[in-house]
Amino acid sequence: MKQLFLILFGILIVCKVAADSDAATTSKTAIPLADSQWRLLAFQSMDDTQGTIYPDAQNQYVMTLHRDGTVLIELACRSLQGEWSSSASADLTSGPLILHSLVSSEPTCLPPVLDEHIIKQAPYIRSYLLKDNRLYLSLMADGGIYAWKNLPLPTTPEN
Repeated sequence: MKQLFLILFGILIVCKVAADSDAATTSKTAIPLADSQWRLLAFQSMDDTQGTIYPDAQNQYVMTLHRDGTVLIELACRSLQGEWSSSASADLTSGPLILHSLVSSEPTCLPPVLDEHIIKQAPYIRSYLLKDNRLYLSLMADGGIYAWKNLPLPTTPEN
């Protein structure tokens, strides 16, 4: 009886290790947004009175999604840091996306800039869609869609 228990216990451990290995591989490879960088193109409100808002030509709004689950959004005169989480659909082009634990830097900007808009709306992002080298982030309750263009990540020199 003791031998049977040890055999079953051994099989259970092998199955658990294999499942954990598969889950770890899936979580690392199934999220196409990890280690990506994006420049804001526009915000499309679902409210016709607000319409589409474009960033000023002199301001670059850049979002970097790091593989470790951290996010940095560089705004016109502020920055927003926090964490992101996501899981991709089977075809890797869409899925839920949540930005959380967001903290913004202190300086404020003179209007009109999108900094305050992005800081207020970022916690309400709920999903993403990748299409034609663009990332579309949708707000909950049809609040609007942020459109971003993919940027190459800056390279760091090897030490």
